[in-house]
Amino acid sequence: SDSLPEKLSIVAFSDGYDHGWNPNVDFGRYMTSAVTRGSQTLKELIMAQSNEGHPITHVVYTILMSWVGQVARQLQIPSTLLWIQPAAVFQLYYCFFNGCAEIIGDISSSKTIKLPGLPTLASRDLPSFFLASNPDVYSFALPTINKHFELLQEEETPKVLVNTFDALESETLMAAVKLKLVAVGPLIPSAFLDGRDSSDSSFGGDLLQETKDCVEWLNSKNDASVVYVAFGSFADVPLKQLEEIAQGLLQSKKPFLWVIRKSPK
Repeated sequence: SDSLPEKLSIVAFSDGYDHGWNPNVDFGRYMTSAVTRGSQTLKELIMAQSNEGHPITHVVYTILMSWVGQVARQLQIPSTLLWIQPAAVFQLYYCFFNGCAEIIGDISSSKTIKLPGLPTLASRDLPSFFLASNPDVYSFALPTINKHFELLQEEETPKVLVNTFDALESETLMAAVKLKLVAVGPLIPSAFLDGRDSSDSSFGGDLLQETKDCVEWLNSKNDASVVYVAFGSFADVPLKQLEEIAQGLLQSKKPFLWVIRKSPK
């Protein structure tokens, strides 16, 4: 693309679904395919770059892609985890995988916990992956995230880049005593940060194809008057719960925009 910096190239790797994402595929199956095929094609890409005289000298990978760090280690290339969530979320997982799993997992709605570098937390403040009520569809999450910490433990001087800034989370950044957390945020488009590039205004991270049919309808409503409801790309909400939500929205007598993905059911 003409908009890319001169020395930046974008190259695709395979996740095993080269013909497009299939929302009906079990996500655990997809993750297995992504790790297997992704590791293979990434290794081939790195080796091809080296053979062409353009060796990869450092690899940066992000959440749910610990296999990238494992490939880099196999090829003896330095790598760094880029944690795209706040330092507080990283610290929660750090504590969970370093002796606090039982304390965090057993928290009830009426209790609170205090962890190093974090304020007092209730169950509603925790990632749902920690809780017994976590849906089975997300059972892959904790083992996948744990792989990041296992990989970091194998490094002599582990360093993590975190999407935050010192003035916001200075205490939390220093709480993970075995790791060096480096604030590199906030990682948001320039148009919303420093204004240097007004055209840089989108993350472009939609998993499913977006639609703009609702924009005209939204523009016809008053500011802050529309109720927005969405449960993410993978949530499998029971029909009874959908009916209850619908009743609540209708009884509110407020205009609402409800995102519901297509389901094979």
